[in-house]
Amino acid sequence: MEPTVKKCTSCTCEPVSAPAHEQQKLLENTSAPSASATFKAVSKRLVRNVGRAISTYKLIEQGDRVALALSGGKDSWTLLHVLLDIAKRSPVKFTVIPVTVETGYPGFEANVAKLTKYIEENLGIKHVVIKETFPEIIDGNLRQGTSNCSFCARLRRGTLYTHCQKLGINKLALGHHREDVNESLLMSLFFNGKLWTQGPIIHNSEKNVTLIRPMVFCAEEDTIAYARHSTFPIVTCNCPHEGNKEHRRYKIKQTILTMRQWIPDIQRSILTGATELFQFMQYTDKGKERNNRAEDDGELM
Repeated sequence: MEPTVKKCTSCTCEPVSAPAHEQQKLLENTSAPSASATFKAVSKRLVRNVGRAISTYKLIEQGDRVALALSGGKDSWTLLHVLLDIAKRSPVKFTVIPVTVETGYPGFEANVAKLTKYIEENLGIKHVVIKETFPEIIDGNLRQGTSNCSFCARLRRGTLYTHCQKLGINKLALGHHREDVNESLLMSLFFNGKLWTQGPIIHNSEKNVTLIRPMVFCAEEDTIAYARHSTFPIVTCNCPHEGNKEHRRYKIKQTILTMRQWIPDIQRSILTGATELFQFMQYTDKGKERNNRAEDDGELM
């Protein structure tokens, strides 16, 4: 079921559901789509690009049970709606289950309740919520040189893998888009001296769960436009480190945005290079091994 669409005559309108300070984060350092980028056009483009990734890399197959890691941000919300739309029309039958890890940061429980309310009232499907106490775990186990964000991301990933096994779910979908892939590639190159990035599919034989990223061909500006014209609640995880401008990823994003001023197609060009890596990741033993190790070590967070 598609989200409720807000009637609007200007692309500069604010999303209807999220508070102003959250929408500022949503739109910060991104280029707004043109006035002709209507909700319908953006939706079609997202469905087409997600479908392309699914088809190219065989991300979803008949009978799959797909857990959608729903953080409450624009990207995971967008992917949830797009996958539900595709599931409704595709001859390949699969199930989409939104799953949220309630990390334990103060105030996040109330945010998760907003997600559940929207899903139940507008989508009519079950929202799985996993309660954790990440602040305590991070405080007691964070190693020197490891960022809070990367460690927390690894904890969430491990929690999701474990519960996917318990729920009989064989696919775990993450909402990483084109810009995430590109930033990860440059982070890996600049900080680790390795040409690598987030791949579209990772088979974890130990967990018997396959991680997929169906939005690798989707531009971030499309997820922004989709969120801007939708009514789902954008929430934050309430982590004190969220939006840290000293984080490597933030700095890489700013670098790409600066370069975009004189290389307009830089995002497309970087992704073209990344797709060469995708083939190596998926079809060679060395690539598969390297891919799993990079994800487990949190190199690309």
